[in-house]
Amino acid sequence: MAAALPWYTLFDGSRFNIDTKLDSDNLEHIQWLLKTTSARGKEFDITGITYSLTQGDVKNIIPAITSTNAIIAGLLQIFLANRQLLVAMRP
Repeated sequence: MAAALPWYTLFDGSRFNIDTKLDSDNLEHIQWLLKTTSARGKEFDITGITYSLTQGDVKNIIPAITSTNAIIAGLLQIFLANRQLLVAMRP
């Protein structure tokens, strides 16, 4: 999947006879991209291309989830460190 999808950012729209910018919220655009990417995947023997992965890659959902998890993990570490400090300070 990773090798098949990023190429769409590099193409010249005239190659595909399109004159509009890719809209990640447009269902038809995502379906077109899925169809085109699947064809490229078959050409290079790449499997696992799905609608949800295509949409996630276009919308950068996966990096957003990763950064959110990192922020939450950091906040939990701070909370637990402060809690340990407060428990240690009790008489």
